Amino acid sequence: MVNSIEALIARIKQAEWFGKIQRFHLFRASPPVSHLLFADDSLFFCKADCQQSSEIISISRQYGEASGQQINFSKSSVMFRSKIQPQMKSDIKRILRIHQEGGMGTYLGLPEQIHGSKAQVFAFVQDRLKSRINTWSSKFLSKGGKKVLIKSVAQALPTYVMSCFLLPKNIRSKLTSAISNFWWSNNQESRGLHWIVWDKLCLPLSEGGLGFRMLEEFNLALLAKQLWRLVRYPNSLLARVLRGRYFRYQSPLHVKPSYLPSYGWRSMLAARSLLLSGLRKNIGSGWDTKVWSDPWIPTLPARPATSKLVTTNPNLYVNELIDQSSKTWNIAKLQELIVPEDIPHILGLHPSLSFSRDSYIWAFTKSGNYSVRSDYWAAKASPREDCDLPFQGPSVWSLSRIPLIHGVFPTSSIFANLDHLYWRVKELGGSEDSIRDFPWIMWFIWKARDSKVFGNIDTHPADTLQFACSEAESFRVARARDAFLDIAPTCLEPPVSQLDSSPPACQIDGSWVQGSSLSGIGWIVGSDRRFSNLGLKSIRQCLSPLHTKFEALLWAKRSLTSLSITDITFETDCKELTQLLDTPDEWPAFSSELEDFYSLKPSFPRFSLSFIPRLNNARVDCLAKKVRARGSIFSHVSSSTPDWFSLKENRPFLA
Repeated sequence: MVNSIEALIARIKQAEWFGKIQRFHLFRASPPVSHLLFADDSLFFCKADCQQSSEIISISRQYGEASGQQINFSKSSVMFRSKIQPQMKSDIKRILRIHQEGGMGTYLGLPEQIHGSKAQVFAFVQDRLKSRINTWSSKFLSKGGKKVLIKSVAQALPTYVMSCFLLPKNIRSKLTSAISNFWWSNNQESRGLHWIVWDKLCLPLSEGGLGFRMLEEFNLALLAKQLWRLVRYPNSLLARVLRGRYFRYQSPLHVKPSYLPSYGWRSMLAARSLLLSGLRKNIGSGWDTKVWSDPWIPTLPARPATSKLVTTNPNLYVNELIDQSSKTWNIAKLQELIVPEDIPHILGLHPSLSFSRDSYIWAFTKSGNYSVRSDYWAAKASPREDCDLPFQGPSVWSLSRIPLIHGVFPTSSIFANLDHLYWRVKELGGSEDSIRDFPWIMWFIWKARDSKVFGNIDTHPADTLQFACSEAESFRVARARDAFLDIAPTCLEPPVSQLDSSPPACQIDGSWVQGSSLSGIGWIVGSDRRFSNLGLKSIRQCLSPLHTKFEALLWAKRSLTSLSITDITFETDCKELTQLLDTPDEWPAFSSELEDFYSLKPSFPRFSLSFIPRLNNARVDCLAKKVRARGSIFSHVSSSTPDWFSLKENRPFLA
């Protein structure tokens, strides 16, 4: 079947080449199109004359003979421009053997023409949803069953339409009303009693809701993804067609309203402000980013740099802040122009070693790729209600090393607090060192509350934190006592030769702590309990923990290349780093690092990066933490550890 389709496309292109078919221009500056193939729904374009119509039907007949598929003429239709003469229309329909004119009403589930009342055009979405809900209403469903149906079917049903068009407000309101009535009703005839407003049920589970979607915000988030694709993939067919009509000389993010735009284009522009709120410029060469106006500082949300001068040059570009010989940041220039608070953020960015263009990335995901889920919650951004927090909780948490985020942690929701501590704080840059004590802190906060409630005994928050951290340290020491004897000596054993024919493994890791000015990276070549070479390096703080681990991989490859060790594989305890290299197109935030990676890759004939458990990578983890804690920028590559890296000093990092 694939070969038949390829043959069909080849015949169409051959006919174009010899002038037998004239391709269709939707707009004068847009690329011409001769065909669009979507499984059973296929479109062919040509000039309205008998010769080209005969060529189209001839190619289709040859494809049918080769593939066994035949055209269903009764389900096919032909569309003409308004200026085509009636006689020509009749001749073409006779040649094509297609007598239905004007289209099929819908194409790929969407209306072919959108004009007049938008409520009437999209009424089919409402009718489809109501017919589906009515079949459910006659059944006796539990609340759990209704919740599953609403999330998986009712709110998913209009998703495809909402990803292409902005539904009218009254249609969205009727869809929400139908879903709400189904949730509260007991049978098909009763609307039921609505005990709480629907907006409350659309809150996330962590805030007391059920996680239902608000259709307006979800509609905008889906449309923002279409706009993101125009920015991310400017050479796609859709982007080239729309560029010829709406943004020929500008970015779609900043284009001005055009004359008589299509409803699809207007729908995408309705989500532009939402998309812009989460975009950040990823620095490549720096030639496309203005220092004082473009959002390139990696904060949430992203913003331009802040000047320390009274007057600024509005046309200053980021490339002027980069030392072009070394492709590193010009620190003297940064200190001259930019406030000190922004400089650490800038130094964490990785300028490209080549002249790659700056690009937009999505700031609310690690990968930098747009996510409808993250944009939906950014659009919703509902305020949290104030409630009484647990006894002495905020005093204790503020004294700990766990980073506090206003409105995010701590909150009145136990679920939200635990979700943040277990998962979200790492995504926001919190290190394991800073959050590892939180179970004991929670336990001693509870004990302090019990002492107050049942014994009327007050415990100072500092004492609560001290007791918790002391108990946590005792637990770790007891648990690590046996493991320490097995793991610690591996950092200091002498090198040995490789006994097997498989290439040696290079384990890599990085240490990153929120608020620190430095990061530590390290690598070890060896297997089992011994090593032959190692590298330690302290660098300026990277943008995130994942950026630090990627930098460790890049530096390990450079170091091994200088040692003429290239027949080697790599290992890491970071699954995201392996995913990044497997699907690089899904991680635009690492475009500069990936350029460096590909420039070094040819030196390693059997390169592979595999995931290993964290316990198996304890040696390199120990190196990276020790390097970061040293507090100065340096590097060390040798077959032995430096003198200051003693076993006694290393004990806290292994405990």
